[in-house]
Amino acid sequence: MYRSADGGAKWTRLAFPRHFLGTVTSLVFDTAQPGRYLVGIDANGSPFSGLWTSEDEGRTWKATPELAGAPVHAIAAWPKDPRVLAAGTAQGVWVSDDSGRKWRRISKPWLHEMRVITAVEFASNDRGTIYAGTPHLPWKTSDGGETWQSIHEG
Repeated sequence: MYRSADGGAKWTRLAFPRHFLGTVTSLVFDTAQPGRYLVGIDANGSPFSGLWTSEDEGRTWKATPELAGAPVHAIAAWPKDPRVLAAGTAQGVWVSDDSGRKWRRISKPWLHEMRVITAVEFASNDRGTIYAGTPHLPWKTSDGGETWQSIHEG
């Protein structure tokens, strides 16, 4: 991973650990706290899969305990409050209300069709409405994850 502080004229490699044998799948800059980055990693189910955070512009990284070992495919911030995040993982949909410091799963573990989430997005006007994409079907919740329905339009 690289970072530019001058609009792309020069790039600096971030100190992301090279021993991670995986793919960076998503990246979010915490606009509520400058210099804080969240990175989703898919390392084929190894312990390096998960969500990693940096508090110091990418100089050091820490794994997020709730998502450790779970491939993270997507991260989204709610446009009205960037501290509200959603993550799409190989274990379903997770949300955070505190810029990704604590996470809770909102998709049902028994709903196997929602195991592998490859995309997530909030409705712009309602943090309780979240869209989640899987390799085979899109899903929607309008109540913060209490219920989910597959969607085919819209």
